[in-house]
Amino acid sequence: MLVGAAQREPWAPAVFVLLPLLLLAAALPVAGVLGLPGGGTSLALLDDRGVGIIRNFTHLSGVANFTVELWAMSRAAVQEVQLFGWATAANVELVTFDFYADFAAMTAYGNRIILPIPILPLETWHHYAFVVQSSGVEAFLDGVSLGFVAHRLPVFPATATFLLGRYVSSLGDDAGNALTVDPTLSFRGYLDEVRIWKVALNQSRVKSNLHSRVPEESPDLLVQWHFDDETDSADGRIA
Repeated sequence: MLVGAAQREPWAPAVFVLLPLLLLAAALPVAGVLGLPGGGTSLALLDDRGVGIIRNFTHLSGVANFTVELWAMSRAAVQEVQLFGWATAANVELVTFDFYADFAAMTAYGNRIILPIPILPLETWHHYAFVVQSSGVEAFLDGVSLGFVAHRLPVFPATATFLLGRYVSSLGDDAGNALTVDPTLSFRGYLDEVRIWKVALNQSRVKSNLHSRVPEESPDLLVQWHFDDETDSADGRIA
C-alpha cells in the first residue's frame, strides 16, 4: 500500500461552495482566446508509459517559495486524478496536486492540495498555477484565483522524482523493481508549457504568462518545458 493511501478516503465540504466554481469554469474562455498553450507538440499522457517522470530533480531543493504553472487539457472523465507532484523512494507520494470529485472547494488534505473535478473540464486547454509559500498555497485557473489554503507543505527534498500527470505506486530501484504507473489516478490528456519559478508569483504575473512564452532567461525561472522537441531533456533547465 502506498504511504498516505489511507488519506484517500472520500470527504465532502459544504456542497454550496461548488456552485460558484461551476459557474466560474463555465464562464472562463478557452485557451484559444487566452493564447496558445504551445506552438508545437504537447506532452501526451494517454497511456501508462513512464513519460512525465523526471528523476533526480534538484531545482527546488532549499527553495521555500515557488510557483508551478502549466497548461492542461483533460481527455477522460474521472473521479480523482493527480496533476503533478513529487516523490522520493522512501515516501512514494510525498506531495501531490490533485482533482477530486468528492471535494467541493480547494483544500489541503494531508500533503495533498485538492481542487474540485469541475474545474478540470474535458477537451479544452486551461492554464493552472499553484503558488506555494510557507504560509500556504494559492491556486489560479486561467488567471483567476481559486482560493488560498493555509497549509504548509513539507520542504522539497534535496532530490526527488517530479511527476507530471503520473501517480506511481513504485518508483523502481536498482534491484530491478520496475517503475509502476497507477492508471486509475494518473492524468489522461495533454500538458504543455510547464514552468517552475523560485518565487511566489502574484496574480498579475500569473495573468501575464497566459498569453505568451516567457523568455528563457527570465529572472527566477528554474525550469521551462515546451515539449516541442522529442529530444528535449526533462532534466535540463530549459526544454
